[in-house]
Amino acid sequence: MKTKILMVCLGNICRSPLAEGILKSKVDPNIIQVDSAGTGHWHVGQLPDKRSIEVARKHGLNITDQR
Repeated sequence: MKTKILMVCLGNICRSPLAEGILKSKVDPNIIQVDSAGTGHWHVGQLPDKRSIEVARKHGLNITDQR
């Protein structure tokens, strides 16, 4: 059974998607499953914020597959 880690923030477009991308880059996906969620519904189905995408990209991470 995999360990599951959920990153949570208010809207799931800034902090938690970035945290998800960072943690995913550091763990073995066969052992640990990482996901993110928001406590609000305002941004359901949207890409992460463009600023979060840019910060991730500057550090070699791609978080554009997250919704």
